[in-house]
Order: sequence, then C-alpha cells, then structure tokens
Amino acid sequence: MLKQLLVAAVLLICLFCVSAHAVVFRYDLEIFTDNGMFNDDPAADFYFLLSDEGGLPKFEFHNDSLFESSITDVYFDGDVLAGIFSITQSAGVDYSEWASPSDLPSGNTLIPGFTADFSAESNPPPSFNGINNSLGEWLALTMNMSENITFNDVHEALSNAELRVGVHLQAFSDDSSESAIIDPEGTIPEPSVISIFGLACLGLFWKRRKK
Repeated sequence: MLKQLLVAAVLLICLFCVSAHAVVFRYDLEIFTDNGMFNDDPAADFYFLLSDEGGLPKFEFHNDSLFESSITDVYFDGDVLAGIFSITQSAGVDYSEWASPSDLPSGNTLIPGFTADFSAESNPPPSFNGINNSLGEWLALTMNMSENITFNDVHEALSNAELRVGVHLQAFSDDSSESAIIDPEGTIPEPSVISIFGLACLGLFWKRRKK
C-alpha cells in the first residue's frame, strides 16, 4: 500500500511538471509593411517565446531569418501589462527601455491602430546592437502585470489580440526597414525541459508497473 501511495505521489508531481506553467509558447512575428524586398520572403523567421518567469511573463525575442536583418525596437500595446521589470540579453545585444520612435512605425495603418504602452530599443548603433540573424542572439523582457492579472491572462490576451507585440526590423541588404506584429493564430506550445522531465517520470513508473 505504501509503495502504491509513493507511486501515486510521484505521478502527481510529474503531472504538475507538465502543467501550463512548464510550457513555452512561441509567437511568430509577421511583417505587415511593404518597404523593400523582404516583406513576404519565406526565409523570414522573427518570433518571441512567452514563458512564466517567477509568475511574471517573459518575452524572449529571436531572429532566425536566413537573410541579413536586425530587430532594433520592440513595442507592446495592451493594458494587461504594467511596464518592464527587467531586461536580459545575449552577447551582441544591447537594449534599453523606451524606443524612438515611441510608436511602432506604420502601426497606425493597422486596424485598430497600434499604440505602444511600453517599448525598448537597441542602443546606437541600433542594427549592430539589435537582435541579428545567424548569431544566436536574443533579448528577454520580463514584464510587470496590471493589478489582478495573471500569467494565463497575458497568454489569453495575446491569443485574442487584446495584447499586441510589434517589432521594427532594420539592416536589410536593400537598406529598407519593415515592421512586424504578432500573429495570434501562429501560437505554438513548446515543451520546456521540465515538462520533458515530467514525461520521462511518467514513462519510468509506467514501465516499472508493467514488470
């Protein structure tokens, strides 16, 4: 009986490991402007990963595009957030709070128009200190949340476009710049290491029970 209780307890712990908080959500950023040759290039791969960082939402931005480019500004439009809690970044990336221009370039052409509540930008020279492709660079912004808002509320707001995230893109080979915005329908849950560990636990105890 004691052994069965122990197995049940470990199974419960493993199931907790694969809960929503152990999942990283990927959101693609789609270019909506048409200033140069790269607005509809299939080799574009701009995105951010949303994860729970001690109860706060962490937005980690990446540029895995197959052409020269740099994410130089990041913008947030939505009242579920209450500002930037912390900025962490990889080598080669140097960002500070508040961007110039203060609103996402061409964001006023969207319906509804994009009005930034919070932002961050790469320090001069912007393209050099931005998130460049092919270098494994990243930027993580951990955000404060508004009163009575939870991590799940932020995830839901992203999915239904109550919270929008946009980026300004520069350093294209044709000297153009573009703007991109979150694609709410492009959400992809990505299991984290802890969730993989939880699944491994389940497999181990299932194997032992079958012996």
